[in-house]
Amino acid sequence: YKYLVTEYQERLPEVVFFFVDNRNVIGKDVPFQLAYREKFSKPLFAESVVLAHDVDDFSRIWQALGRSRTMNDTCFTIYLAGYSMEYGREATDVCSWRLTRDLYIKNCDMRTAGNLSSIYQTLIAVTNLANKRFYHEDDIVNDFLERMSGLLPDKVDQLARKFAAEIFGSRVCAGIVCNILRSKFAVSTSEHVRNVAPSEDVVKRLLVELSRAKHEVRSTSNDVYDLVVAFLSGDANDEGQEISYTKQQQKQKQKQQNKNMDSDTMESWDKRHQLPLAFEESDYYQASKRGEDRVSHCLALPIPKACFRVAYTTMGRRRTIRLFPTVQFVYSHHIKPQYVDEALRSAVKSGLRQPDVRQWFWKCINSNDAQEEDDAGGAMNVKVEANLLRQ
Repeated sequence: YKYLVTEYQERLPEVVFFFVDNRNVIGKDVPFQLAYREKFSKPLFAESVVLAHDVDDFSRIWQALGRSRTMNDTCFTIYLAGYSMEYGREATDVCSWRLTRDLYIKNCDMRTAGNLSSIYQTLIAVTNLANKRFYHEDDIVNDFLERMSGLLPDKVDQLARKFAAEIFGSRVCAGIVCNILRSKFAVSTSEHVRNVAPSEDVVKRLLVELSRAKHEVRSTSNDVYDLVVAFLSGDANDEGQEISYTKQQQKQKQKQQNKNMDSDTMESWDKRHQLPLAFEESDYYQASKRGEDRVSHCLALPIPKACFRVAYTTMGRRRTIRLFPTVQFVYSHHIKPQYVDEALRSAVKSGLRQPDVRQWFWKCINSNDAQEEDDAGGAMNVKVEANLLRQ
């Protein structure tokens, strides 16, 4: 670019042909475009031809045009395959076309109607309007602490009743919420959701369901409210799951999902190599405070079966090093499936019943302890006798 702009100066657009096979570039501000516009006060590309494959592609191109700063003065000629454009040859603002608006609305309707955060923030905004205040005073400050203390479900229901009282205490606010829900329901692909009438009773019930979903304490109700909550959450196939709208958020989410699949997903072991453990606790938080956390105790239980054993010679004696994992280590990528067998499962069940785990563990491993032997060899003679660890 530096060579071309030095050679041709202001006439550069007359000799440059820039081919882009990606509609996303239309909405990006390429550095040399900004530099040219700043130096000569006119766009580098005065004319552009865009080929749209279908109606949806045209709609996306229209959105890309709106994001560009360097192409606001560029005259675009858009060719839409298989579609008759009944307009003249004069340059026209694409935003003023009725077709553009219709396609944009259709594109939005084909997408989701929102996500859980957006509809929840809408409810908060309406309650702020009802109370004539700028900010929201939330009674639930920390979901984790409230959940651990067992108070979160009740507090969420209290919050929903508070929403209902504030919204339906104002005729205007109640009308706003009902109209928003009515317009959202109308574009749903589910007939059951489209048939829902946002009456006062329905909205009050929906406030409870949305509040529970937002704070992740909602259980399926096996009725139409499951479909409504899933629809308003932005994903009718997965209840309560929020989706991202910006490309950056989508890329970050996909990157995190790929990372989780690479690092956190364990291979499925055969049943004969599995170690199933289950515990029931009515109040896990209180049990952990009393020191009766059976889950933690189980995960920290040492297993009296070596997963690695190496023998070596030192000072004329043959010795052995053995490595004993805990139950938690078994649930990792660093152990081979063959380590888990019936003897190990029996040992773990026995260990969970022991009042003195330390004494039980030492007794088990000492009974199977390898005896030291005399070895006249001078070398260490290291030998791995067993290895059930992954590299």
